[in-house]
Amino acid sequence: MNHDEWMSEGAAILGLLLVAFGYWWGDAGSAAIISLNIMRDAWETIQQVIADLMDEAPNVLDRHQLEDLPQRVREAVKRYDWVAEAAVRLREHGHLITGDIFVVPREHTDLPARVERVAQELATVDWRLHSLTVMPVATLDQTTPAHPG
Repeated sequence: MNHDEWMSEGAAILGLLLVAFGYWWGDAGSAAIISLNIMRDAWETIQQVIADLMDEAPNVLDRHQLEDLPQRVREAVKRYDWVAEAAVRLREHGHLITGDIFVVPREHTDLPARVERVAQELATVDWRLHSLTVMPVATLDQTTPAHPG
């Protein structure tokens, strides 16, 4: 924002100076530069807002590069001795990340307590993890993601 403000103010000052030295088109030229800068900034903001509305896959903050967080969460789930298989599906909501974790348990004793504990512990993998649902399933099929992430 500060960069855009300085660019707009610099263009306005340049336009006024050009008018002061007799170049009548200086004011219109600086207005055109300022309006193009505003439209560029608006386009970038619209792209970011649309991406946030679409619940995109988690990205590295301030970059368009996918985060390795789904793989890290999947590896953390697979470390539990009672989990045979796991799949992770995460979605980004601004800076917060929510998601579903599908686990195929090895055994069924005390499963509700284990699932609750896993959800709490996995939320500590990354500060952006906000709401995770751990879902015990019989198998990982087409309804759950086959790859990590």
